[in-house]
Amino acid sequence: MVYAVTALRSPGKISFLAATELYGEWHHYESPGYQPRIASHRPGGVMSLVQFSEEPVSVLAIEQSYPIYHFDKSRITLAAATSDSDAPWNKRVLVELPFLHRISLFHSEMGSYLIAATLAGSKDFQEDWSRPGAVYAGHVPDNSGDDWSLDLVFEGISRNHGMTVAPWQGRQTLFVSGQEGMFALRPGQRFSQWEINHLLRHDVSDMSVFDLDGDGREEIVTIEPFHGNKAVIYRNPGSVLTKELEFEMSFGHVVWTGIIRGRRALILGNRSGPKDLRILFFRGDGTLNHETMTLDEGGGPANISVVQGADKDLILAANHVKGEVALYEITD
Repeated sequence: MVYAVTALRSPGKISFLAATELYGEWHHYESPGYQPRIASHRPGGVMSLVQFSEEPVSVLAIEQSYPIYHFDKSRITLAAATSDSDAPWNKRVLVELPFLHRISLFHSEMGSYLIAATLAGSKDFQEDWSRPGAVYAGHVPDNSGDDWSLDLVFEGISRNHGMTVAPWQGRQTLFVSGQEGMFALRPGQRFSQWEINHLLRHDVSDMSVFDLDGDGREEIVTIEPFHGNKAVIYRNPGSVLTKELEFEMSFGHVVWTGIIRGRRALILGNRSGPKDLRILFFRGDGTLNHETMTLDEGGGPANISVVQGADKDLILAANHVKGEVALYEITD
């Protein structure tokens, strides 16, 4: 049940990290052989991995969020690689916050923030969504060894699943999604004042933001509803988003947008049905005309991480159903 993956950049090289949502290990993979080394023996329950620094290589992680919604002891940790590549990473707990589901780093002119979202305030049973979750933010301290803290940004977002940082209408923006829809957040002149826009008002599982058609304005691609059966592309002509295209999904869990081998691309992945991972390549001519390439079937990807290279692009996938970490190389 591998769940979280990320590419790690350090001077002169790329490596990869993968972790399980069960009670288990983190694996670190380095070229050329990519043989797994154990970066952490426990506790598992990893929902997110976000690189924090390049030298030494370190990551922020959500841990102790176990299936199904046993998130009452979840926490954010900071883990750093050691000089001995075979030794477990040094790790310390930064923040304890029940029902954590997603974290991100947000860099702006106001400083760098650690952002966290919870999927519920608390739960009495698996399908108890009566107490909404919230979004929290805290300044990243100048010295990572100092105390970290998070303050409430806003409440009222249930079943959070999506979080991404991307340009939007000329400014860096944090996007968060849940049962109540999709929100766009930007820090204000004071830390306690955040600009919050409610962009979509229906259940959104995950999202990605990028200019797919090449017209200079970003599209929003969502998976709907929670772990949903469709992916939707919304255009951004002005103040109201317009639904343009819809794709069938089956337990949709991967949505990524960006550049693959110089082409505007959307990557989608399903954890049931075909359990596939596919790339949609857009022409960038002002339309949403595209071609589709299936990378793999049967893996049931939970998450991916993408690296653009000089002669090839890499897609790292946590193939949850197969119980494997897969690396796909795109050369043309």
